[in-house]
Amino acid sequence: MVSHNKRIVAALAAVAAMGIGLAGCGGSDTAGDTKSGSDGGVVNITYMHRLPDSEGMTLVNDIVAKWNKEHPNIQVKATKFDGNAADMIKKLETDVKAGNAPDLAQVGYAEVPEVFTKGLLQDVTDEAAKYKDDFASGPFALMQVDGKTYGLPQDTGPLTYFYNAAEFEKLGITVPKTADELIETAKKTAAQGKYIMTFQPDEAMMMMSGQAGASGPWYQV
Repeated sequence: MVSHNKRIVAALAAVAAMGIGLAGCGGSDTAGDTKSGSDGGVVNITYMHRLPDSEGMTLVNDIVAKWNKEHPNIQVKATKFDGNAADMIKKLETDVKAGNAPDLAQVGYAEVPEVFTKGLLQDVTDEAAKYKDDFASGPFALMQVDGKTYGLPQDTGPLTYFYNAAEFEKLGITVPKTADELIETAKKTAAQGKYIMTFQPDEAMMMMSGQAGASGPWYQV
């Protein structure tokens, strides 16, 4: 539950991709449209996301429509944010301060530490624990900070590292499997005037997600 003068967003996320956030339920006079269902009334939930809704995908509005039809007492209203992840976080920060943040918000796993330090997340440890067995342990753990859970995973996506086996053999190196091995192998290739990997300008975070999977989280309190 949250106070009547402030709504706090919590996060659900996906590996190197997307996530969602859980916010607390408040009374009918709290920010947003959420109303308590304790008196038998309808619970209205607002959800902000950045899913592309591209051709061939199951549209968010179609999923929401199906949910609303099957759950008349819990109605969801989805809002698509057209912008990059950083801009959405700025909007969430502004909305939280204004008291009209959504109940659910989609963020990336790598963005959870940022929104946590900004004070935008609500502790939903008890609620999330009920669904822990429905998720893989890795993604579920990425929704936790200092032992507390701030959301649920929405999806995961594969990260693939392509390499030139012949060139690796020439350099006398093998594929690194941990962060320490990556650093040492990078030093060996650098000494020979080579780079072990390269990214497009907006893809460096992929290394963080990949290494988190192999070596544990990059962040801790």
